[in-house]
Amino acid sequence: MSKVLHKSFYLILLVFVAVFIASSLLVRAQYNYALYGDNPILGMQQWSIFLPVILLLLGSGVGLYALCLKLNKYSPKVVIPIVLLCSLVIQIIIIFVFPRVPTDDSQTVLSLAMNMLYDQDYSSFEAGGYLHMFPFNYSIVLYLKTLLYLFPDNYLVIKLFNILFSTLTTFMIYLIYKQVNDRSTERDYGVLIFAAT
Repeated sequence: MSKVLHKSFYLILLVFVAVFIASSLLVRAQYNYALYGDNPILGMQQWSIFLPVILLLLGSGVGLYALCLKLNKYSPKVVIPIVLLCSLVIQIIIIFVFPRVPTDDSQTVLSLAMNMLYDQDYSSFEAGGYLHMFPFNYSIVLYLKTLLYLFPDNYLVIKLFNILFSTLTTFMIYLIYKQVNDRSTERDYGVLIFAAT
């Protein structure tokens, strides 16, 4: 009975993934904060853009796979720091090339942290307040408040800390994979590179 239940669950999951992939071939979500705010607008897929991007991504995937196979002969003490450093540099370049200020929920959470730090305003815990209705965001507010206390009025520092934790998460994903898949004789750098990108 449990095998039937597991197979049914995986079959349902497979159907949902297949529907999602198939629908993405026809429908696309457009995110343009200046025009639509924080809401995606669904439209027809633009094949003149979509097809070259898919081909580019498939080619990149094949190239990364070949690179990962070539990297297997090198020591993890060399490859892991280089991959993590490249990921860190690319993320830092992205935040400088595409500067973005917080919006919607991010702005709300940042405002709450600033209000608590500078105005000692804890009214969001009262009935009807944001943190009263969404208490799971308190840890994020506390984290932002701490960073703002250490580095006053510097949103860039918050982004840099996010990049640092993202890089650490990439490394942890690789370590967890190696623990779970301990019978693998390969170095499995593909998992590290996939997590880093």
